[in-house]
Amino acid sequence: MATSVGARLVWGHAKLTVLATAAAMSPKLRVASCDAGQSPTPPTRSINNAVLRKKMTSIGHFSMISETAFNPSIVTFFIKLSGPPMTLPDFAKLWQTREMDQRHERFHQAVSETHPGHFEAIPLEPEQDPVSRHLSDTIFPSSRQDLQARIQTTQTSRWNLSNELWHIYIASSLEKRESLLLFRGHHALADGASMGAALMDLSDEAAILQSQIRTLLDARKIKARARTWWQKVFRSLGQLWWLFSGSIRAVCYQGELLLWAWWNPSPWKQIEAASNSSNVATQDEADVPLRNISMTTAAPVDQVKWVAQMLSQDSGRKITVNDVFCSCVTAALAKQFQYHRQRMLILAEVAGDKSTQPLPPIERFHVTIPVHLRGGIVLPGESVGNRLGAFTARLPGEIDHAITLTATERLRTVHDELAFIKSTPAALVSHLLAKVLSTASRVLPSTWTSAAFAASSANSSCVVTNTRGPPQPVHMAGRKVEAIQGFIPLPPGIPIGVVVSSYASDLGLTVTAEAWAVPNADLFLQWVLEEYLELVRAAKAKSEILERQQPYAVAQE
Repeated sequence: MATSVGARLVWGHAKLTVLATAAAMSPKLRVASCDAGQSPTPPTRSINNAVLRKKMTSIGHFSMISETAFNPSIVTFFIKLSGPPMTLPDFAKLWQTREMDQRHERFHQAVSETHPGHFEAIPLEPEQDPVSRHLSDTIFPSSRQDLQARIQTTQTSRWNLSNELWHIYIASSLEKRESLLLFRGHHALADGASMGAALMDLSDEAAILQSQIRTLLDARKIKARARTWWQKVFRSLGQLWWLFSGSIRAVCYQGELLLWAWWNPSPWKQIEAASNSSNVATQDEADVPLRNISMTTAAPVDQVKWVAQMLSQDSGRKITVNDVFCSCVTAALAKQFQYHRQRMLILAEVAGDKSTQPLPPIERFHVTIPVHLRGGIVLPGESVGNRLGAFTARLPGEIDHAITLTATERLRTVHDELAFIKSTPAALVSHLLAKVLSTASRVLPSTWTSAAFAASSANSSCVVTNTRGPPQPVHMAGRKVEAIQGFIPLPPGIPIGVVVSSYASDLGLTVTAEAWAVPNADLFLQWVLEEYLELVRAAKAKSEILERQQPYAVAQE
């Protein structure tokens, strides 16, 4: 409900400001090209060229003013292809064939140097290739560790946004008949879900995917037209009441989290201070990575849905895939805190420092959940954008399963918290708040708005986002897409980010974390999967109980 109502309320088209006469414009908006592998050069600005400016979304503008040199707001993901190696000319031809420069014009814009908070497109000659300047070829990764290192570098390397907003590095292996597209784009361009959905327009099945969306929209329109006038009135009144009462509940809930965070300083600051002190004492700062990342294919989507369904039995709940992995992430966070607690005590003992205060038990974790106001899709006829809201939830902390809480009970507690906050327009309220902060940043110091944004997360330990890919395998120019996995940029003040993504029949997990928070990202994902296996065992046990009860129920009838 929050998605559909929020979509209607925040929907709007940005206005274009024309700064030159239409007669001077080229037929299409173009950008300067460069040879593959070279750094793109700024487009030549001619006095005879028309310059179109378009205002950034509030989320996009805020991502620029809140980022730092050590925490740039860069969305990263890779697409793995099998089949004939993908070359730069192949991709450029595919881009032009799909008319991506017309479908998503923002891909061919850059940040205005003279008008902050605006994109700017420079019309160039029609014969100039609009996409090659965004492409570079690179060597195919030699190992998983090599790929991880490249993603880490891609996430933390800043570039001049007045030149380009995105770039794709293409690596191909003739021997393995595989290609890898490593994409990075600034959050000012669009949110990660929109970027991924937009790039699906490059797939051979793009028309089918768009047709499925249109069919769904048509079904909703038919259902809406079938309502009588009084049903429409009551529905509208219900939505208004939901907005009013739900906003009050959301503000009260988030207010309680903020008060708790104010009275209970974030233990992550103590962990960061101890880690920085240890790094200075043991190794050169340049050797310490800014990010640790990991990725894995977690489980078949159908299995996760089955686990959620089994564990919903007899509880009156409707547990979701997102509930399952939010619960698993909180269990991994608990083990990560236990790791830091033991490490800090050992370091203090070795150093003979008796003044070090041990980390207190963490009763609860605050976890931030981004919400795409359009359900993570780009509607037919629309372009990419930043249609995001978010909310913070109070989830279980460090709990010994053997004594107080089973994995199933943790999951149900997580579901109850998330179900409550999802029943409110919290994501829409946060989206509107971001608009206010973005507007305020034009007159207030950016440090103030950044601090306000960081404070609004209420000392969140982690951000968990869920993205939905195509339900069936797709292809690009005849090459099968084997996997798609994305990595979330860390919001200010939040040290860990997890992406739960589905593609075809598989569900994938990625983690992006500050190195001091998660020294071993592979181990963190291992803890997530260990908790998931506990839930699988619980679901199997529940299934066996139901199977034994079924003959008895039939006999009673």
